[in-house]
Amino acid sequence: MSITIVQSAGSGPPGTGQKTATLGSAPTTNNLLLFFVGRLHSATISTPPTGSTSFASFSGSEIGWNVYWRTVVGGDGTSWTETPSTDYSAMVVLELSGIAVGLGAFDNTPTTTNETSDVSSITSSSTVPSTAANQGLGLSFLVMSGGNLPSASVSSGWSIINEATATTLSSNYHDMHVAGTTTPLVAGTAVACTWSFTSTASWEAPATLLVAPPTVLAHKPFTKQQAVNRSYTY
Repeated sequence: MSITIVQSAGSGPPGTGQKTATLGSAPTTNNLLLFFVGRLHSATISTPPTGSTSFASFSGSEIGWNVYWRTVVGGDGTSWTETPSTDYSAMVVLELSGIAVGLGAFDNTPTTTNETSDVSSITSSSTVPSTAANQGLGLSFLVMSGGNLPSASVSSGWSIINEATATTLSSNYHDMHVAGTTTPLVAGTAVACTWSFTSTASWEAPATLLVAPPTVLAHKPFTKQQAVNRSYTY
């Protein structure tokens, strides 16, 4: 079973206070919601999306991010919010189907090792574990801040899913951009996404999340005696 990106939404331009991302329709029970939040390095998310679980976070020298997940339950609505403790933030939410639930949905823990300033491109990478199931999905996400208002593009094999980007220049803005692989992942292979910019931002911080499909146990064929037994009518 392959993973499907059912829908996504961005919270709009980064801003102070509560930020809301609104999906186009109510998510489906047992699907996975992923929340990617960009923020100031010293900020925390004082109010994360309702009922979500914190999975990973990064706080660099200037910017930071948080990733949360939630398994959809009946009655979940379309609007999801987060509130930072200070400064500007932005969020992108994704609904995924065809995945395991809970922590079994992930093949890695994302991290940023290359927070950088004033570059024309930056790369996030990871390696799919050799023990992982095939048909996974790679998600590269990027936080930018300050300086200019560049547009972002991604390298071949990736496609931008959604963005929450600034429309007014401010040294405090924190964009969030999320891209996904265009073909299913293969166990044991390296995954790398290069983000390129039309102009340089003050700071950029990318990371990669590997989303795993459910592991389907192989069905053992019946023995001859089992086949005979199953042919009886009780």
